[in-house]
Amino acid sequence: MKPTAALSEFRFYYGCTALNFTGTLGRRLSEEPLERLDTPKRLSHWLLEAQVLSAAAPVTAKGLRDAIALREAIAHIARSCVDEEKPPERAVAIVNRFAAPPPVSLKLTAGGTVKRSGTPPLGAALSTIARDAIELFAGERRTLIRACAMDDCGGFYIDDSRGKRRRWCSMERCGNRAKAETYRERWLAGI
Repeated sequence: MKPTAALSEFRFYYGCTALNFTGTLGRRLSEEPLERLDTPKRLSHWLLEAQVLSAAAPVTAKGLRDAIALREAIAHIARSCVDEEKPPERAVAIVNRFAAPPPVSLKLTAGGTVKRSGTPPLGAALSTIARDAIELFAGERRTLIRACAMDDCGGFYIDDSRGKRRRWCSMERCGNRAKAETYRERWLAGI
């Protein structure tokens, strides 16, 4: 898998924390997916940017492997929702295992901001993500989960558009790529 270099490559337009987390693997269906969590430090940065934690969490190589296992379990269950199938038992067990420890706690600071922390920080963060996934998959929004129509993307998102006709995880990314490909094909065909 190809890693990406810039921290700004993280995506937060999938509709909830759990699906944003699955977006840390870009171009999921391509021959060379883009792994955005290629180091423990990148996972720590994602948790900050996603506002799961307020301070950087120490992440080990094992912690990164655990996070990726949770991410992939969430992706498998999201796929089963899209396909209207029963979720894979192994994926359900993984999500439930990570949801068991205490999640991130919220505290209001004197300055009127929220401090998000947990002990241990990574365990609490993964629990928070897993619990978000459980609420999504067990709730009414489950029926709004869609897979991006771009052939190599494989991103999952919540379609909360007015007519429920959203096709891409992001119009700015996959939508524009799809339109450019259509234009190029028409241009090459002489239309």
